[in-house]
Amino acid sequence: CVCEWGFDFRPSYAAVGAARPRGVPLMALTATAPPPIRAQMCSSLRLAPGTTQVKGDLTRPNLHYSVCRKGADAADDLLPLLRTAGGACIIYVATIKEAGEVCQALTQRGVRVGVYTGRAEGGKKEGVFRSFVRDELQAVVATIAFGMGIDKPDVRMVVHYGPPASPE
Repeated sequence: CVCEWGFDFRPSYAAVGAARPRGVPLMALTATAPPPIRAQMCSSLRLAPGTTQVKGDLTRPNLHYSVCRKGADAADDLLPLLRTAGGACIIYVATIKEAGEVCQALTQRGVRVGVYTGRAEGGKKEGVFRSFVRDELQAVVATIAFGMGIDKPDVRMVVHYGPPASPE
């Protein structure tokens, strides 16, 4: 978050290091950051040189990764996946426009789906989030604005409907 979002989306993230008083412990966590990004995190957070870094194995045997060819119709592409998901699904798209289009295509096919983007009004975002957590929606079509701090244990599928902006 510090590196990805700290410069323009959430500038306060970039100020965490400066705001932390000396001697206050800090733990920085990341799942996938490569060494240059980890170094940038340490610098931004003002961690002392030589700060301990613990790296784990990224192998997750409980996860299945696959790549599918994207067709001309979002609903045709996504409906078979949603039918087999066995739980909630998050569908990430690259743009706000695409989020609306994919949501509309799925809604027209009878899928209980909401759209969540960074530009949506706060009340609308909160409503979609709340409906998703309460199982009122089968899926959320979202830009990368959706994803931080989601605690929903039955998410069974995450689809990147197109390449993500960043592998991190």
